[in-house]
Amino acid sequence: MAENLFVQQMHRYRKLKGVSAGELAKRVVEQGGSLVEDDIIRLENGTRALRMADGKLIARALDVTVEWLLSSAFRPDSDPALLAPPNESELEAEAKAIERRILEVGSSLNSANQMLKAARRQVEDAHRSEQMAKAMFHQFDTEKIELEREYHYLLGRIDTMRAARGERIETLEFRDKK
Repeated sequence: MAENLFVQQMHRYRKLKGVSAGELAKRVVEQGGSLVEDDIIRLENGTRALRMADGKLIARALDVTVEWLLSSAFRPDSDPALLAPPNESELEAEAKAIERRILEVGSSLNSANQMLKAARRQVEDAHRSEQMAKAMFHQFDTEKIELEREYHYLLGRIDTMRAARGERIETLEFRDKK
């Protein structure tokens, strides 16, 4: 992960330049940040997450760029101390950082799962509502057709009775209000 590489190289470069965690924190504050010595130590031991804005300020406080720090582990012109394979404490810090990230991702995964379950319940509720609405629509549509048929039948009977009496037939029209 880029975050782990950044923190590893930040720590190595800080040590190489003889800058204490307290001095680095002081420089970050001078750059407009708010990190304290304890924050730098927690970053380096993997118990605090690195924010992008803090990474930029830390790099600036070390008189380098984020890109330079990230590439310093791979550049042939880098100091050998920056190219060395990670030592045990660096590996432990990286493992702690990954452990923290696993916990964060697990928590996010649980939240996403709860959201998914809630969304599925909403879909099921909507499906049931749709089925109920379709059934009601079909029921009322069928009833309307039957009522219209009966209505026209009755109008026809009324017209037949009037015609049998020799009366003038006034056709009653059903007005469908839609």
